[in-house]
Amino acid sequence: MTKKTNVISIRFYKPADYKELSENLKSARMLHLPTDSEINFNKKIKRNPDSILIGQIDGKFAGNIVISEDGWNAVLFRLAVSQKYRKQGIGTKLLEKAVNILKRKRYDNVLLMADPNDKALIKFYKHRGFHPLVERLLMVKKL
Repeated sequence: MTKKTNVISIRFYKPADYKELSENLKSARMLHLPTDSEINFNKKIKRNPDSILIGQIDGKFAGNIVISEDGWNAVLFRLAVSQKYRKQGIGTKLLEKAVNILKRKRYDNVLLMADPNDKALIKFYKHRGFHPLVERLLMVKKL
């Protein structure tokens, strides 16, 4: 009996992906409306077509990551893998593709945010070369 290998592919977001992407973000408790609206995602890819990546396994939606950049800083966010596709390498592939896009654009660093209480996620990121910036405090102001 031969072991079935799943085909992982990473591609750029298309407007038709919004339903699956938003459902995936909602499932991961990462959907923030109105910021993550279909209109905003479509505006984002119009300005920067390679800023949202979709991961697929055997042609089916499996995960996503969003790249934000301003020419000076690059930030990765909304990395979410569908529950049924976890532990198959899709998160790693999405992260690698995003990092490679930013390397090609000559960024020196990339930032990302992680829940400090999610030890498994922190371990995942550390294993892929990220480390905490303990000397910084992320702050926010609601507008």
